Amino acid sequence: RDGTAVYAVENRRSNTIIGDIVAKFTSRLRGFDIDYGALVDLDSRREFKVVDDLLGADHLTDIDYFIRDDATYGTKYRNNLRNSSLDVKQGDHYSYDYRLTRLNLALFGVARWSYTGFDFELGANLSYVTILRRGYFEKELFAGQRSYGPSRSANFSPSSINALCSYNLGNHHFRASFTTRGDAPTEEAVFLQAEYNNRLVENLVTGLTIATELGYEYSRSNLTVSTSLFLAHH
Repeated sequence: RDGTAVYAVENRRSNTIIGDIVAKFTSRLRGFDIDYGALVDLDSRREFKVVDDLLGADHLTDIDYFIRDDATYGTKYRNNLRNSSLDVKQGDHYSYDYRLTRLNLALFGVARWSYTGFDFELGANLSYVTILRRGYFEKELFAGQRSYGPSRSANFSPSSINALCSYNLGNHHFRASFTTRGDAPTEEAVFLQAEYNNRLVENLVTGLTIATELGYEYSRSNLTVSTSLFLAHH
């Protein structure tokens, strides 16, 4: 009766900025073919809700109904202390509004050479990844910098090393490879509650994968037979 919406249609949006800059070079040095370079990679996403349709009402009360119904947190349910009013109208942001940013800086290189019938390849990637959340809503449950503004950054060094050796003997082809790779967690996995606050998960570490493979292939003009044995540990 006072124009407050009981139901409304919401629009969940993710406005994304993605960009990368790569500088790559190729050199030949004493029998070695070398590809090397640097990479800057940015992935930044602003996640928020918009009131899409009030279904004839005038406004929507922007509170967290899940928390209001909780006996422990029932007095701290405002979604945005930066808004002087609890009321939001069609087109307004409500419920949550934050940005997750991932920046990756990397140096990479691959060297290839041959020796007495063997072909070798050795590659390395040295990376630095930083992940940051910026809150545009100040949650009453997590007031101040606990939800509003920039979080502490989560930093990782997910580097990798790859090695490959192959040998051809007539119709027979042998190969062996080894890799060890670090993986930074996803942005969502870094924060305990990305929609609510800036709190980082404790004891974050870089993931590690170690893998090796042995392969054999027999090839003729009308027949190819191959087999491989691999082992991976994550």
